[in-house]
Amino acid sequence: MKPFSRAKNVKNAACLFIVAIAIIIAASPVQARPETVRIMTFHYQSASDAGASLVLSSQTTRLGYYPDYRIQPKQGYSLKILGQNDNELFGIKFISPAKIYLHEYNEDEISGGLTILTENDFALTLPTYPDEEKVVILNEEGLQIYSYDVPAKENGQKVARYAVWVLLIAVIFLIFLAARRIRKLKGNMNN
Repeated sequence: MKPFSRAKNVKNAACLFIVAIAIIIAASPVQARPETVRIMTFHYQSASDAGASLVLSSQTTRLGYYPDYRIQPKQGYSLKILGQNDNELFGIKFISPAKIYLHEYNEDEISGGLTILTENDFALTLPTYPDEEKVVILNEEGLQIYSYDVPAKENGQKVARYAVWVLLIAVIFLIFLAARRIRKLKGNMNN
């Protein structure tokens, strides 16, 4: 067997460096792995005598990300995801859909502020849980104004397909590298 030349050592080091960079790049999206999220779109309508009504316009589950919801208002509507025995799995507060802040800029002046609407469409992106049973929304007074029963087939739908694809590509890449290395070793043995 011939000793490796300096050029081959540099080439092997460069190959290992490229593989290390590829592994780091492939592993970083796995850290921020998308989850199954529920996107609920609502139509809000305020009626002066009967109170506000909230109607679900659409609801879908898909792979994605939901906001962290760390910063929440002190007062507002409450949304709760409930599990078995009405156990709260997730909860947030959000500003009333009727209240939006509008600002207008005229040269050096800023005007505007809180505007109260009679109708508004809005969406909430929420996490999903395997044992969730319903999503409930309470108004500012704590009265339930909306309830959504999660269908049984949607429960436990949490599948991280992205992580599976990253793992599959990594395994194929490692098999390719191993086959290439074996072929090189056989070639060196024949010389």
